[in-house]
Amino acid sequence: MANKEIEAVLGSIENYLIDHESDPVIVSFAEGDSYLCEFDTDDWEDGDMEPTSTEYDEWLVLVFQVEKVIQAGPNKDPRYDFISISEKHMPLKISCGDVVLYDADAK
Repeated sequence: MANKEIEAVLGSIENYLIDHESDPVIVSFAEGDSYLCEFDTDDWEDGDMEPTSTEYDEWLVLVFQVEKVIQAGPNKDPRYDFISISEKHMPLKISCGDVVLYDADAK
């Protein structure tokens, strides 16, 4: 997926989760780990690049607070109760209740 497409997907996920804030979210990664989460916030990341750099890039990041580790794995730093997703780090699947918000295998 191109960056603008992923940005649109992330925006769609965020809008849905804002409207369904009390519903549980499950974020699953290709490495096998998955987490029961609550949507926390969004942010724009730039990788600490200088805005004047010709290589400057920024991307949307969605942050989730992990309520429960369903299957532990490498996508959550054990020191923190948060995971984030972005065009640089997309999960395999995101679901909210019975609604699948993103499924990398469904393309």
